[in-house]
Amino acid sequence: MLNQVFNPDNFLFRAVGKFADLLFLSLAWLVCSLPVVTIGPATAALYYAAVKSVRRGEGRVGQSFFHSFRENLKTGIPASAIAVAAGFLLCNGMLLTRQMARADSGWTAFCIAYGVLLLLPAGAACYLFPVLSRFTFGVGGLFSASFLLSIRHLPSTVVLVLLNGQGILICARGLRSMLDAYRLSPQAIPYPQYWMPLLIVPAAAALLSSLFLERIFKKYTPPKQPGCPDETNSSPAPWYLR
Repeated sequence: MLNQVFNPDNFLFRAVGKFADLLFLSLAWLVCSLPVVTIGPATAALYYAAVKSVRRGEGRVGQSFFHSFRENLKTGIPASAIAVAAGFLLCNGMLLTRQMARADSGWTAFCIAYGVLLLLPAGAACYLFPVLSRFTFGVGGLFSASFLLSIRHLPSTVVLVLLNGQGILICARGLRSMLDAYRLSPQAIPYPQYWMPLLIVPAAAALLSSLFLERIFKKYTPPKQPGCPDETNSSPAPWYLR
């Protein structure tokens, strides 16, 4: 019985290992996102490693993350700059319309319409860097493909927006609580309730998003990559097709 309890292949050890992988991925994503313009490659790497190493058990989590991060820097940095700038402007527009609606009820309908229209860029953002982690695009093609996917798979897009939006809110509240606690008492920062959401939510959101995104990506992934040798000498299929 003790052999079963301490067997590294049993459910408990595997669950603890997966949880540790998620903590590592969230921390790596936070650190690599600090320059802001690298948030795109970091998010692509987070999704790539969450699906490949955590869900599929292919390779080590750290190797998968940093491999994808390096591979996607060239396209990911300009895409990040555009996405962050657009997000900043759109969010400020939402805040402005809300203030106008509070001051004058005549603006309420406009505020609601603006919020509904925000689903389009928000939905595209949910696809943007997962698409980068799987497919090869230039910056323009990446944005075009993400917008098309968000419209073509609208029900999944709505779920992804709600899922990732809730994740962002949880992390933002945790960060705000941590900063407020630090102002009151620097000794309060070690309390887990302040920083644990930041170490759990990013990787968990990527993992949950993959339940929808992988079904979508399979529809656009050819069963055999162009240029592969014939079946008698074929190389192993990519991990996401196995």
